[in-house]
Amino acid sequence: MSALGSSLFAPIYGVPTDGVSDCYAAITALLAQIKAGTLTCRRIVFPWTGNGGYKTSAEILVDFAPIHLHFEDSLIGTFATPQNTLLFRGTNSYPSPLKGVQLTGNGLVKIDGNKAAITPYTHNPADTLYGSVLLKWVQDFFVSGIEFSNGLVNSFRTFQSGNGLIDFCKFTGAGNDNGCSIDFDPGNYIATDPSTWANITVRRSRAWGNN
Repeated sequence: MSALGSSLFAPIYGVPTDGVSDCYAAITALLAQIKAGTLTCRRIVFPWTGNGGYKTSAEILVDFAPIHLHFEDSLIGTFATPQNTLLFRGTNSYPSPLKGVQLTGNGLVKIDGNKAAITPYTHNPADTLYGSVLLKWVQDFFVSGIEFSNGLVNSFRTFQSGNGLIDFCKFTGAGNDNGCSIDFDPGNYIATDPSTWANITVRRSRAWGNN
């Protein structure tokens, strides 16, 4: 995958770096500008803050691609109701048009689902999927250098997504299921057709302390 051009630095576009302020509105507004074509660069860097990372009070949705989010400091959910911290969502078609997603970190950062603050919650497998990060109906993705932690259900999950590489990641603290969960779409699965398989590789990664 390409680097998608030069980088946009999130703080230049109003994303707070004080470690306290809610970054949700500013990150969402920046993504909206890129989606609309107002900003042509599709690589966003969240640099080191020295203040504990970036806080978000609600789920951050990415529903366009190609896009590359690179974190040099953590992204931490502060919500108290069931949500994902970060959701990449395509459409329920095969193959999904959401292609070319990159989510990377410097190997020292977390994306945190804030599970401890979400009470009461009783997990039902038929519920909406909740994790610190969820890739839903995404094709052709690369995820690297991040610890996914404290997801309400999973800390990292792919749902009906394929053709991806997950490298050098950690999965910790999932509240009600696996630290890393990879699902494929049984409705589109054909055992003799590799294009319908999940085709997801996980390498150099670890998981511990999950439910």
